[in-house]
Amino acid sequence: MSSARGTAAAVTPKSRSSCPDFSSAVQKVDETHFTVSRALVNQLLAQPQCAPGRAVPAVREGGFSGIKLYGIRAASGLALLGLQNGDELASLNGLSLGTLDQALEAYGKLKDATEVVGTLQRRGTSLRITWTIK
Repeated sequence: MSSARGTAAAVTPKSRSSCPDFSSAVQKVDETHFTVSRALVNQLLAQPQCAPGRAVPAVREGGFSGIKLYGIRAASGLALLGLQNGDELASLNGLSLGTLDQALEAYGKLKDATEVVGTLQRRGTSLRITWTIK
């Protein structure tokens, strides 16, 4: 994520062979609950470029409200995690993503989490997605 206002952080894999296989590491329980392998989480934290898509600051009522996701294709790894193009992540495990410092704090706590609950806006509707990490 970039700290420059309006600047998108493009995340594109350099080599597909070095990126983890999402399909074998994510199990969909239902529309808002997913089980994710610890190995996948560790690999994504070490190699964020392996989660193809773009993240930009989401702006509501003149202030930052989270992170807006773009470039998520239907069969991509992020889609397997239940995310869709245009989703606006507002928080992870109750930690707001409204500022760069808050987003970095939430990111840092993912390493040891056994469950991550994300709140987001999808096409004007509030939604909660839970990822259980095993």
